[in-house]
Amino acid sequence: MYTGWLAACVTGTGLPSFAFLIGDIIDSFGPATNVDDTVKTVSQMALIFTLVGLAVLFFSYIMYSFLLLFSERVIKRTRTKYLEAILKQDSSWFDTINPSELSARLSKECASMQKALGEKMGTIILAYSMTLAGLAFSLSKGWSYSLAVMAAFPFLMLSTAFMGKVIS
Repeated sequence: MYTGWLAACVTGTGLPSFAFLIGDIIDSFGPATNVDDTVKTVSQMALIFTLVGLAVLFFSYIMYSFLLLFSERVIKRTRTKYLEAILKQDSSWFDTINPSELSARLSKECASMQKALGEKMGTIILAYSMTLAGLAFSLSKGWSYSLAVMAAFPFLMLSTAFMGKVIS
């Protein structure tokens, strides 16, 4: 679980860095005195871009696989405990419960738990780390850039909340 969460943080940190790397690549095409210097700078930035992309790919795979493995283990343990709890019930309890409804409800609850523990928790941690990393990168670029990002932040939050409301 912790390895998956750490990989989600690394993946979330790597994704905003693409915007800044693209900016550095575009800036390297500026007025240069020598074409060889421009080619050298662009190739160096492209190598860094590729390495960050490979790191994001690797850590996103680690995030997905470890969180999926964790959620599978938790669901297996939950189903076992649930079955043990059902078997400990009095026989009169089974007269009030529909057996087909019980298995369908167990399956539905376990599927929602698995989705929450695996995909959604990783996505939430990834989103928070992307937000914090983007904010940290913008603060490192200078006060005017971070001021522009902070000015747009409330609009981004409102549009995200509106989209979430529409989707739900």
